[in-house]
Formats: sequence, structure tokens, C-alpha cells
Amino acid sequence: MLEADDGISQHSFVPQPSSQIAAAGLQRPNSRAAMPRPVTPMYLDKNENPDPRLQAWYQTILNELSPVSLSTYPDLGPLYEQLSRWLGIPPEQLYLTAGCDGAIDRTFGIFVAPGDRVLLTKPTFAMYPIYASAYGAKVDFLSYRRTDLGPELLLGAVLAAIEQRMPRLFCLPNPDSPTGTVFTEDDLHEIIETCGRTGTILLVDEAYHPFSEVTAAGFTVANPHVLVARTFSKAWGLAGLRIGYLIGHPETVEWFHRTRPMYEVGGFADAFLRRAIAEPSQMLESVARLNQGRDYFAAAMTELGFPCLPSGGNFVHVEFGERAEDVHAALAGFVLYRADGNDTCLSGYSRFSSAPVELFEPVIETVSTVL
Repeated sequence: MLEADDGISQHSFVPQPSSQIAAAGLQRPNSRAAMPRPVTPMYLDKNENPDPRLQAWYQTILNELSPVSLSTYPDLGPLYEQLSRWLGIPPEQLYLTAGCDGAIDRTFGIFVAPGDRVLLTKPTFAMYPIYASAYGAKVDFLSYRRTDLGPELLLGAVLAAIEQRMPRLFCLPNPDSPTGTVFTEDDLHEIIETCGRTGTILLVDEAYHPFSEVTAAGFTVANPHVLVARTFSKAWGLAGLRIGYLIGHPETVEWFHRTRPMYEVGGFADAFLRRAIAEPSQMLESVARLNQGRDYFAAAMTELGFPCLPSGGNFVHVEFGERAEDVHAALAGFVLYRADGNDTCLSGYSRFSSAPVELFEPVIETVSTVL
């Protein structure tokens, strides 16, 4: 057993990070400290998939898996082939990642050098500015504007920013989170054309596919500067496995494989995922149930006088207005959700992750008692 030593020996030193990381002054939550969620019957705060029917199906898969997958390194060739058949995309265009997060990290690591300019939306997924700072990029933000219909980012403003800033990388979650906004495929085509002219790599983050079926995947064959990141955390409800994948032109994706770790994912995750994607209908049916629940909940809140914003993701924003404190008090200890948006364009809105109708019904009943 190693003994602790409070001092530093004469012939030792404290390693320092690279200059760009030191200059960034990065601070992150302490993952070594326990930060448990409050105990509630229902968690609707992190855009996870709480569908009981999907979870019951996963239990059958767990019962079938051999413990050998826990002790052996994976052969990922069959998973790539299976993923290719399901998506209808050649395996040469695919790269397995640790969720969308892993795809974002590797994109920055491969293509962004210190001093390169990166364009990000605001607000957006928290890891984008973290990686931009870690890799020494100069960040320009495209901020959503608050409107009566929800956060707004006009296509013209996006195209103008790309042309004026000529960034090395533009990261565009679509749908974006936390805004829930979606650019159409026609919009994406214009953005892709503009990025091609300015020498900009476009990373389209489709973490919420297929809650929204809009996709840039079809543009990757003819546009090597386009990358699409997806995850199994949201629609598939497999956030605990930390698996995603990246789609791109074969020549671009090859750089990810050249710099990959020894194994992109572990043996257990490989075995579980191959069994799961053999029946994609299970996921699609779950997505349909969650979309139905999201729309049902939004309609009920609107009927009670609480406006909701349209959303392309597996979540919905509700404005409780002057009754917010009463609603939050009624729901406390029963369901966990994001009580208030942190950005100006969403302040005053509460965010609920999507759930099937039967899970939302008691939430609706509880909110209605406030009135």
C-alpha cells in the first residue's frame, strides 16, 4: 500500500499543462465527489429515456448476455457491419465513439489547432466551449434571440457569421439543446454550401435523432467537410453505456480511425449494442411513445394556461409564469426537472424530459391541483 507524502521531493516537480489549457482556466464539477440526485419517483431532468417498456426489453437482453463479454476485449468488426446495415451507410463512413461527447472531442483533437477559430451556438451543449478552450481555439458565439415563439436563430445570421468569420470548425447541434430548435434539411444544405466555400468543417450534432428526423447524414458522401455525430443515449435509452457514432466521408473518417484508442468501446457495450440494434423497431416504438407523451403533456399544460415551446428533442419547455413557485412546490419530491432555464432566451421556462403518456398523467394532475 502506498503511503501518502505531503511534501514534494528535491528531485521531483509538478507537471504543468500545455499553454492553451493553462490559459483557458478550465473548471469542471468534481466527478470524484458524490452528487446524487434527490430521491424522487421520476427523473425528467437530463433528457434520458424513462420508457418502462424499453427498459423491460433491455432486461431480457441482459438476461441473455454472457459474462464473458465483461472479461474479453471486443472485436468491433461485426458491430460496424451491423451498424452499417441498419443505417444503410458503408462501414467506411462510420466511427464508434463515447457518445456524441467522444465525437466532439476527437473532431477538435484532429482538426483544431491552437488559435483556430470555432463557431458555436449559444446556449448549447456545455462541452463545446470546454473542448474549444482545451484545444486553444478562438470562439465566436451565435446567440439565440428570445421571442414570443421561443429562441430564434435565423439562417441568414448563421450564413453571415460563417462568411465573415471563416471558422475552422462550426458545431451545430440539430436539434439544438437546450433550445429544442431545428434547422431544416434545406437550411442545412445552404449551411453546408457556405462552409464549403469558407473552408469550414461542419459538425452536425444529431444527439436527438430520430426524435427529430431531420438529418445531415445524406450530405456526407459528397461533402468531406461535413460530419454527423449521434448517440445511443437519448432515443435508445442507453446513456449508461456511453456509446455513439460519427458519420462522414470515408477520407475524413479515416483520420478518426488512425488516431483511435485501442478499442473504441468495451466488450460488454459491444455485445449489448449488437443485440439491441438487431431490433431497431423497439427504439422507434419508444421514440413514438415519448413524442406522443411530450405532445400530450404540452397540450395539457397549454390548456391549463401555461405556454409551451415547440421542441425537436425529447423535452419540452413550459412557462408557469406567476404560478411558478406554487407549481414547483407541488412537484417537489415527486418529479425532478429543470425548474428554470439558465440563459436569457429560456429564462422563466421549466424543462421536462419526454416520457410516455402514463408517466406524464400524474404530473399533469399534480400541476392542475395548483389551479
